[in-house]
Amino acid sequence: MTTKSPKDMARDALIERMRLKVGAATSSEPTFDELFDAPVSSGPFATVPAPVALDGQVLYSTLFGVLPPTGEDFLVQTYEDGSWDEEDQGFIPNKAEFSTFVVDHKILSVELRALQANLKCLIVGPTGSGKTTLQKFICAMIRQPYLRINGRQDMESDTLLGKPWVSSGTMEYLLGELPKAMIKGWFIAFDEPWKTPAGIQMALQRMYERDGILQLDDMPGTLADKQIVPKNTFRLVLADNVVGTGDGAQKYGATQIQDGSTLNRMDVVIRMGYLSHSDEVSMVMKMHPEISRPYVEKMVRLGSLIRVGYEQDELSAAFSPRNLDSWGRMAVLMQDIRAGFEATVLERYAEDSERAAVEEHYRNVFG
Repeated sequence: MTTKSPKDMARDALIERMRLKVGAATSSEPTFDELFDAPVSSGPFATVPAPVALDGQVLYSTLFGVLPPTGEDFLVQTYEDGSWDEEDQGFIPNKAEFSTFVVDHKILSVELRALQANLKCLIVGPTGSGKTTLQKFICAMIRQPYLRINGRQDMESDTLLGKPWVSSGTMEYLLGELPKAMIKGWFIAFDEPWKTPAGIQMALQRMYERDGILQLDDMPGTLADKQIVPKNTFRLVLADNVVGTGDGAQKYGATQIQDGSTLNRMDVVIRMGYLSHSDEVSMVMKMHPEISRPYVEKMVRLGSLIRVGYEQDELSAAFSPRNLDSWGRMAVLMQDIRAGFEATVLERYAEDSERAAVEEHYRNVFG
């Protein structure tokens, strides 16, 4: 017995339904494509036509020189510097800042797909993994003004949103940096948002919603006056060490547990780790070409051992790429790998047992 494909079965069912509708089969039965305007795929998604590039849109592969890891190219919105006011152009990052930056395209491609659909993203990863640097890199590549907001425990809503102000006997409202950037359509990276009290984050819930707006209840005027509708170019990414439900490992003491309704408004959560060994070696080689590759390989290997000790709660201080950079800088300045290591890595550990463990790792790697 022959097994029909889903497409054949659907075709037969539709033709039979058309026969019943007209009372009998006709000699000119409709074709499957005539019955369905949209083509059908045998996979989980319907076949869709290739996207047509709009003004300023370029393929991911053109912008970054490589295909996304999935192999499926897609369009990314970019801007000309002249698209922005002269003042705004000063907030577009310089591409030259990222000459040594190594990109993980698995992370970048997922985030950019989400941002093209204007979804709110939360990037989660260990300290120094490049979460916020990635956002600035994106803005440098697509030429969009960039604003970084740093969360902290003592932050008040006025800091983010603005506050009423009396000027020359008249009540005014001074907008905070967040609503001003929304109105201008900038890219905002909210760094360490879960360090802020949950009540402050609650004030931003309406903005976190898809295509959301910001309502400033303390602003004088009508309800329409109180609502900040962002420009369509506005994008928001949050970056933190944890997802907002607390820090069970107790490695990030300033973390505040957030309300579940706030966390539920994050469309996309992307977990970002440190670079692979080869990518991290490549990055350090770009930063410090004066150091020979065999020594850079050993520096990166030692860093990986320290990270394992930190994750297993044997060591109290993390080891990030910025620590590798500092070690490299001091080693070049002092012309001594060991001296650079002591000044930038070893002295971070107060306990004798920790220092002994790090020393042991150093001897095992460097001999």
